[in-house]
Amino acid sequence: MATSQDAYYLSLLALAERFRTQEPANIKRCVQCLQAVLTFRPPPKVEARTHLQIANLLIQYTNNTQLAQDHLEQAWNLSMNIAGFDDVRSEAASELAKLYEQTGGVARSKPLLRRAIELSRQSVYWHCRIIFQAAQLSLTEVDYAMASTYLQMGLEYCHMQGVAYNQVLFLLSKIMVMLLEGRGAAEVQALLAQANQSVEQYNGSQGQKEHLRVFYLVLLVCQT
Repeated sequence: MATSQDAYYLSLLALAERFRTQEPANIKRCVQCLQAVLTFRPPPKVEARTHLQIANLLIQYTNNTQLAQDHLEQAWNLSMNIAGFDDVRSEAASELAKLYEQTGGVARSKPLLRRAIELSRQSVYWHCRIIFQAAQLSLTEVDYAMASTYLQMGLEYCHMQGVAYNQVLFLLSKIMVMLLEGRGAAEVQALLAQANQSVEQYNGSQGQKEHLRVFYLVLLVCQT
């Protein structure tokens, strides 16, 4: 049976959503309601998700990156102790890594993303997304070897999980990194042939297949 305290924070969550979805949205009131939720010490899952919601609103509608970072760090730390909370934990890590990078804290992004990758293996969507994010961060630092390592990790994971679209995407991305790195033509051509076969055999949606084909053709042009 819900206590009066439960009723208070549940009402505040409902009110926050009302402010967020009304036309025009009242983000200030929405954030105030969410901040008030935290004063009632809700269950850890609600607390972690509320911190994440506040951070996302601050990122989207304000320039207060420090406060957003504080809320993301709290969401990440709380979610670490909650089993099966992959969505909040992974999203908090992903957004926090972006903020660290934007504010010159790349050194803090790297271990965070590595830990998030370790913890997200049960969620195909988030595991792949964070691996791509880590690979992109490595490319930003012109660390082709590490980018390739991450992409190979994603390739092998998708093969084991039977996620064909992401598997081909990781393969094509790996070829792109090899081209940027200036790897040998024979090695690149071998993987391009493999990628071409994978794209032609892909039996998912036509839109996804076309996306993969365009990516492949761009790489083919860059290779010649």
